[in-house]
Amino acid sequence: MNRKTKISRVVCYNLLGCQKMLVGKKAKEILTKKIEEAGFQTMGAIIKFFPGGGYTYVCIIGESSVDIHTWPENNLAQIKIHYCNFKQNNDNKANKLIKNLPKIFAGKLKKVSDFYF
Repeated sequence: MNRKTKISRVVCYNLLGCQKMLVGKKAKEILTKKIEEAGFQTMGAIIKFFPGGGYTYVCIIGESSVDIHTWPENNLAQIKIHYCNFKQNNDNKANKLIKNLPKIFAGKLKKVSDFYF
């Protein structure tokens, strides 16, 4: 990478009108698999379940982290991907992940923020 390349990106999306919510242990397995299929190296993931079926999922990736928060009572999920472009450009991996996650939740993707630094 040359010095003109921005080395870090944070992108956040809302998934609106989700018709499906992953639940239980399957949620962690499926989300981790999708992150790996996008090309990111996973280092470990945790999931915290809340009353009502919502959860927060955090996956440490070799490039930084992926967070997913769900609110099934509102048919809503939120995705944040933070990654580094220090050794290589990982934009294509993030774009692939963002393209595939709405299919899992059957929701409409809306970009909330996208910034580099």
